[in-house]
Amino acid sequence: MHMDPQQRKLLEIVFECLENAGVPLEHASGPNTGCYVGNLTFDFVVMQTRDADYMGRYSATGLGTTIVANRISHIFNPRGPRLVLDNACSSSLYCLHVACMALEAHKCDAAVVAGANLIQSIEQHIARIEVGVLSASSACHTFDTSADGYGRVEGIGALYVKRLSDAIGDGGPIRTMANTEISLPSTNGQEMVIRRAMARGAVSSEEITYIECHGTGTKVNDEIEVDALSRVFKRTLENPLLALAACSLFSWM
Repeated sequence: MHMDPQQRKLLEIVFECLENAGVPLEHASGPNTGCYVGNLTFDFVVMQTRDADYMGRYSATGLGTTIVANRISHIFNPRGPRLVLDNACSSSLYCLHVACMALEAHKCDAAVVAGANLIQSIEQHIARIEVGVLSASSACHTFDTSADGYGRVEGIGALYVKRLSDAIGDGGPIRTMANTEISLPSTNGQEMVIRRAMARGAVSSEEITYIECHGTGTKVNDEIEVDALSRVFKRTLENPLLALAACSLFSWM
């Protein structure tokens, strides 16, 4: 009763993630596996703290943001580093970045990277309305003149990541390989991040054929994102760049 549903749903999804990765529960327990969770919604905390009578013995752990990751470690018993990260819309992706850095530094041998976003109260929704980032039609019109914001939805997701050499050596399924102003993004900043990511992955802009955009559906952000991408990727009709706007599919985190 006192546990944030985001904690409960994460336990289910992480179990499915490990199962999909071919990791039996007895193998999940004990090894140096990290746990990195992106989370910025605290609706359950707001709901449960409106009245002191709602509080109980398990409220401290049920409401604690840090417990979102620690609950996973408690149940599945990995012994690696763990943290909860709030970096707004990029929380889950930044968790993946932190996990990859930990793997490269051999601070862990594997990592569960997850994100949780459940809409349970109205306060954060109202705050986003006041800022003006939510669409009046509850739909994203990304890179369109009718763009007026994005629509909020719920989502829980998890990945199990390892160093490629370890994944190959273990013989498990490999699904993919990756290299991985306060409210307003910067064109220069986005360009810099893209170029640094390419340098880290030792790839050139000409080698990249597909990108997934943020695509918030807000007039200012979309323009900044397209401008940054156009600075990096100089393409012709003979060498096109395919793109997908993530927020036109869902708004996770």
